[in-house]
Amino acid sequence: MTTRVSRDPHLLDPHASTSTIGDKSISITQQSTASSLPSPYGRLAIDKYRTLAYYAVEDIPPFVDVIIIGAGPTGLSLAADLTKRGVSFVVIDRCPRVIPITRPQTIHARTQEILEQLGVMDEILRSESTKRVMGERLFVDGSCVIDWDFAKCENSHFKYPILVPENEIEQALMDIIGPDKIKRPLHIHKMNAGLLPDEGASVTVQPYTLTEELIDVRANGLANSNTQLQLSGEPVTIKGRFLVGCDGAASKVRQHLGISFPGSSLPYQFIDSDVRIKWGVPSDPPDQSKWHFLSANGGLICCLNVKGDRWRVVMVRQTAVDPAVMLSNDWDPLSPVVKEMEAMITQVVPGAELLEVHWRDVYPLHSRCAAAYSCGNAFIVGDAAHCGPPLGYQGLNVGMQDAMNLAWKLSYVLKGAYTSLLETYDQERRPLGELMVRYTSMGFKELVEAKPNTWNTWVLKAILPHLFKPPCVTRALSKAMANTELRYQQDNMLVGRSFIGQSNVLSCAIPPGKRAPDAIIGVVDENNNLKSTRLHQIILRTSYTLILAACVPLPPDSASAGMLGTCSVCCDPSTGCLLPWDPCEDPVAPGTPDNIMSKTMLYLIKTATNVMQRLGTVSATSPSGGVRSVLLLCPQHPSLMPQLEGTALSEVFKQVRMKFEHTMGSAFSTMDLEMGWDLKGEFKRNYKLGISMPKHPGAFVLIRPDNIISHNGYTGDCSAVHYMLESLNNFY
Repeated sequence: MTTRVSRDPHLLDPHASTSTIGDKSISITQQSTASSLPSPYGRLAIDKYRTLAYYAVEDIPPFVDVIIIGAGPTGLSLAADLTKRGVSFVVIDRCPRVIPITRPQTIHARTQEILEQLGVMDEILRSESTKRVMGERLFVDGSCVIDWDFAKCENSHFKYPILVPENEIEQALMDIIGPDKIKRPLHIHKMNAGLLPDEGASVTVQPYTLTEELIDVRANGLANSNTQLQLSGEPVTIKGRFLVGCDGAASKVRQHLGISFPGSSLPYQFIDSDVRIKWGVPSDPPDQSKWHFLSANGGLICCLNVKGDRWRVVMVRQTAVDPAVMLSNDWDPLSPVVKEMEAMITQVVPGAELLEVHWRDVYPLHSRCAAAYSCGNAFIVGDAAHCGPPLGYQGLNVGMQDAMNLAWKLSYVLKGAYTSLLETYDQERRPLGELMVRYTSMGFKELVEAKPNTWNTWVLKAILPHLFKPPCVTRALSKAMANTELRYQQDNMLVGRSFIGQSNVLSCAIPPGKRAPDAIIGVVDENNNLKSTRLHQIILRTSYTLILAACVPLPPDSASAGMLGTCSVCCDPSTGCLLPWDPCEDPVAPGTPDNIMSKTMLYLIKTATNVMQRLGTVSATSPSGGVRSVLLLCPQHPSLMPQLEGTALSEVFKQVRMKFEHTMGSAFSTMDLEMGWDLKGEFKRNYKLGISMPKHPGAFVLIRPDNIISHNGYTGDCSAVHYMLESLNNFY
């Protein structure tokens, strides 16, 4: 026996024999003696691909803050987020992850932003396997009836969906987490989750041996009802504060909690495969691709060109399996034999030639959403909470967004925030999960069952193409798929009501509950140096972000003074504009300067210090993780930052910092405040705050750690500030 320790299967010899246990995780490649034997299942030889397996069962911690069940992309993204927040956890998985090639996943703009926050997006974009997904084509009976392009996501840095192999996403996340935090393969004997915060949660696990037969079963996707687990060692109990189930549609965590899973299990199975094939389906350029839906002769194929004659091909076959069986953790359906795959492909595309099958998998189709996403100290995330047909490619994306919503809330509660914060996870994510399941299920059955000369086929050919013609339809579909326009309902005070633009619907600001858009801005340091950056790169934090937007007016003599002429008056000692707080709080008090810009700056500073006193600062430890303020000057017309004679912009920022330090004292640090300039007017355009002189010269926007707008308001609107502070008091 030869052992090779690695975390990258491409560094291993594909013909290496079975590995033994290492101190952390081990990649195992094996040439099975059974793989050369004939098989009724059309089994693929293991030595034809590189098999990746992880075996890490040593040093299981007795106590952690969070126990995560499931090491797929959803569980790993939750773990990666908790890693950034300094929360202790362990990830448990029953599967050694013995798979040859994982299926490419379509990653939408919102999920790409999440991966950027986790620090892995640059690595994913550098991969040769990553390519843009530009749209979709629908072929009915050999004719292309729809060929539409995804619209650009205008207020995101990531304009289009991308295609990324799932194993590369997992590996990038594991590089952040570290191999010692992921334990597998482990059999779960029992689990417990208390209802009260002090009762915590626990899971009892035991390792099992990776036998040659088991690896062969996992690699080929064969039924393993006769493959008994060979348990080793002794059972170990892990205790924690919280338990999170990321363990798929047949979630043991959900079943243990007694959470119902209403909906239906569709009478179909998806056969997902990575193949080389010769057929007449149009291929795409190397750096981009389109999804193809092929409907003909009563069959349906979804496919996407990977490279050359390499395709991801997804086929649908009917099944009569009992839904209760399909939701069982013990159910493992048979993969199709190669001849069955060939028959299904040629039914839809006559004359197609299947050259090679790299990998295939079978999974059931559900249209279900859990009745609750939490129970006491336990939560369910991703497919454990919601499952829908793969129209729109939402499953993995919505699951990772679930994880991001939950991670920061767990972190804050563990640091001392009220447990009421965790109740908002179900309130915010479950309505969106139900929406996703409902919309992805609409029309799916009709698409699958479209047979020649039937009503379904006529609708696909004659009606559907006209629905896709208006640009507004394709733009709306692109936005819906990108998940950048979703909104959490204002039914909890973690998402407040909007205080901006309510009197004019056409100019209404991006409301609380929606994602904070990106924008190009210029960041200015004390030396008056300007650096162009993106707003999302500034708010990529583990804390709240408070944006303080101030409109910079045009001075009477713009040619001589420059656009910042009026703004620079704020720092002129002769005007006395940086007043103590008492005169500032009363606009009619004697001695208050009649300077709109001065008052605006002071109101913004006052608002920021009030929030800092409630949430704390990022430079100091606080249960809420603190808040970081960004003072953003917005000219009435987009421009580069002008050069001023006399008082420079750096002096403005110096005075602002002095005001913060005077109010906050030693609790304030320079890292608690960032200051910049709306270079291209993108911030004003994307956030739609409607700030302008003299009616609304300034506004504030509070952004949560998951990049969701929490509260907003105009400067001088005491009710908006009071409402924001009272809302925060409910959680911190």
